[in-house]
Amino acid sequence: MNNQMKYVFVKNVQVTPVQAEIEVTVYPGKLDAGTEIRGRLVGPTCISTSTVEVPYPLRESSRETEPTPLIAMHVVIPEPCLWDQQSPFLYHVILELLQDGKLCDQKSLMHAITK
Repeated sequence: MNNQMKYVFVKNVQVTPVQAEIEVTVYPGKLDAGTEIRGRLVGPTCISTSTVEVPYPLRESSRETEPTPLIAMHVVIPEPCLWDQQSPFLYHVILELLQDGKLCDQKSLMHAITK
């Protein structure tokens, strides 16, 4: 069966110089036992600075079927590079939605970690 991500929200939950906790919420068109989200945050990247990009896997933290189907995922980034005007560090969010083992949808977006 075909499925897709209707909406994706990325939120900075807690940000300190030591670590940043990021939550990614995916709203699929259909959510059942065969629905799976795989994802990662990759970064940091910055146009004005050379960086080493690290992939941080997203881990599922919850799923809800009612009233609106959603899958919440989270990741903790140690010693995050924060975005500012002089050094606009960004992290690449890469998501895949699988339905019954079949890749149905992919999303990619950029995210800034700020206080």
